[in-house]
Amino acid sequence: MNFQMISQSSFLLSIAGLAALVALLQILRIRYKSVPVVTSMFWREVLADAPVRSFWQKFRHFWAYLLSLLIVLLLFLAFADPQKIGENAEQDRHVFLLDASAVMGAAQRFNSSVDLMLGDLAGISRDKRRVLWVGGQVKPVLVPGEALVVLKERLKDRGPDAAPSKIEQQLLHLGKTASKGRLLVTIFGDSPVSARVLEMLPDNMIVKRAEERQTLTTNMGVSELGVSEAASGIWGLVDIYFRLTGTEGQLLKTYELNLRIEGQTLTQPVVSLEDGRFLVHDIKADGGLLEIALQTNDDLAVDDVARMRLPLIELVRVRLSESLKEALNEYLAADPAIEIVDINPDVIIRRADDIQDIDTDARHIIFTPMSRQKASFVISTEEYVDEAALGRLVDALGLDQIDAGSMAQSGGQPIEVHLENSSQRGVALWSELLTTQFNFKKSRAFPIFMARTVRWLSKADPWFPYAAVGEELPLDMNGSQARILGENGVIRDSLGARKSPDSAGVLSLEQNDLWASLQMPVAGKSVEDALAVRMTLGAGMFVVSNLMTWILLLVMGLIFIEWRLHQTGRMP
Repeated sequence: MNFQMISQSSFLLSIAGLAALVALLQILRIRYKSVPVVTSMFWREVLADAPVRSFWQKFRHFWAYLLSLLIVLLLFLAFADPQKIGENAEQDRHVFLLDASAVMGAAQRFNSSVDLMLGDLAGISRDKRRVLWVGGQVKPVLVPGEALVVLKERLKDRGPDAAPSKIEQQLLHLGKTASKGRLLVTIFGDSPVSARVLEMLPDNMIVKRAEERQTLTTNMGVSELGVSEAASGIWGLVDIYFRLTGTEGQLLKTYELNLRIEGQTLTQPVVSLEDGRFLVHDIKADGGLLEIALQTNDDLAVDDVARMRLPLIELVRVRLSESLKEALNEYLAADPAIEIVDINPDVIIRRADDIQDIDTDARHIIFTPMSRQKASFVISTEEYVDEAALGRLVDALGLDQIDAGSMAQSGGQPIEVHLENSSQRGVALWSELLTTQFNFKKSRAFPIFMARTVRWLSKADPWFPYAAVGEELPLDMNGSQARILGENGVIRDSLGARKSPDSAGVLSLEQNDLWASLQMPVAGKSVEDALAVRMTLGAGMFVVSNLMTWILLLVMGLIFIEWRLHQTGRMP
């Protein structure tokens, strides 16, 4: 037999102490009883039967003492949480998950959880305890063998992260890596855990919450924030969308809303939509930092401010070869995003034989004769070339709008797209596509293709419609493959995968910086929590087991027997 919250040696010493304490109470126990005496001749005999008043006298009710001691020891045994010794009992581990998500930002909530956790850790062997910080990132803050003073120093002056909860993800990770023996996990915090997650955990993993979960009662915050190209169609302008979410879906009656870009208050009107949604139209896309701030008297401050870096949208400088001006000038001149130039172009549109327009610093759209190029469209990209990249670029360049079947039928050639890896972007297509043979130039898809291709080839910084903590970055609106930088400027993923930000703040890319905001319904409707709260006694903890339940039932039976014996006069 071993115990979850006390060592075996401590248990034996406690038994000895309890036995001595019950004996002392039994000796000092005095219960006066009225005894009729027929004559004063018998008063000495009555006095001899009086209750024990001295330590050194013999017990008069030894069996009563043993019954009382048995009840006390069984109660102590139950609270020590006995567990059956198995072949892997030595592998039992304690893992404490400290919830450091945004929901713990309420006044003193995080600090109270830390204090409760420190008290519990003091009663567990340092070789079998581990503490994980579960915030924007999951980090060990106490490993087996370390003293509590190390944990206190690491948690000094630290608060919760502006990030959504990762408690459920960490539970699933612990479940996958759990070895033999019991894994006793205690959660200190208020992040909910669904029944679905608990069902996915292994049988040897016991998860409990340290204390009753506290939910927000009065709160409101920014739960959504994003930008899009202006509905007015004016180049260089964007529309701003945001949403406010309140407790149980209701906005607070009184609040003050401030919108600023680089500290300057916006003068454009805010259009209120239904369900707490708002729009601001025609904001200049100059790369400024947008800030939406709420002034409220609510439970949580971390969701009262949301920030986002606006895109920097500039005109694309395009040089058009003389041989193509007659065919393409009207299409390019009608595009508000394009500026036709002769020097320092971002993009050059030329024929394959226009050698004078070759510029290694610019990116090219080249019209090549069918005799020199097998595929109708050849896309050169610095990205990793695979089927997913091909599909993404077909959409980005508007090639999905082409009626390939009709063009192939009229031109007598199949329409194919080929993707190749290169150090610089570029697009090459058949020059015959400009003729009536394929009728591509007169199709609705042609101006879309030209506009999207020019934008994709431009050297504009990538921009995203939103950047939310805990969510994957959406596709870049310029079609570029933005890569997120980690510490010391090192690319997190060499393949350029869109990693989600860990917490609110600056997110560094190769080309520029983003600002990720906490976009989560912290103030929204409460999520159902399926996690049971552990039973507690002071700073200790235990999990109710089957053996413990039977012990408590036995104690209740013994108390009833003692009461019955006393009522019948068989026990003093």
